Amino acid sequence: VAPEVRGLGKIVYGNNDTNVTFEGVSEEFFKIRNFNVDQGDLFSNKDVDSFNRVVILGSEIAKTLFQDVSPVGKTIRLKNIAFRVVGVLESKGVGPFGVDQDNLVMVPLSVAQKQLLGVDYYNVINVEASGDYTIEFTSSRVISILRSNHHITDPDKDDFTVRTQEDALALLNN
Repeated sequence: VAPEVRGLGKIVYGNNDTNVTFEGVSEEFFKIRNFNVDQGDLFSNKDVDSFNRVVILGSEIAKTLFQDVSPVGKTIRLKNIAFRVVGVLESKGVGPFGVDQDNLVMVPLSVAQKQLLGVDYYNVINVEASGDYTIEFTSSRVISILRSNHHITDPDKDDFTVRTQEDALALLNN
């Protein structure tokens, strides 16, 4: 399980800037979503726990801000807060639900929640199930747990949505 929050903001390096979608994530996110670095390193849950201002850039954002210079070790500003670049992701193209994964910016979950967004909740919870379980079973368990945690007894009053990889494939096929 990997919680996630998302936001929008301006990212700046030197005279280059652009508006980006940033994601606050934990170490588990990278494994579940199969994100690997092309340069540098991924951050860890130690960075999340320590509120370290580190950032991993998508490959296109890295090119936009740094052209041909390696961004690893450099300082960028996201929403006017300084972050040290620790990695650049391998190019992945468009991912689930039409998101351009090469234009994402990843920061530790704690930093995104408290310093960039001022929230204490998650926008997304990524779940990877063992091959022993069907998508339907896993999806129904997630729904059951969320209803219990949110004290929802009427399924028509769910305050969340569960989407599967099958949903993403159906969207992409359309």
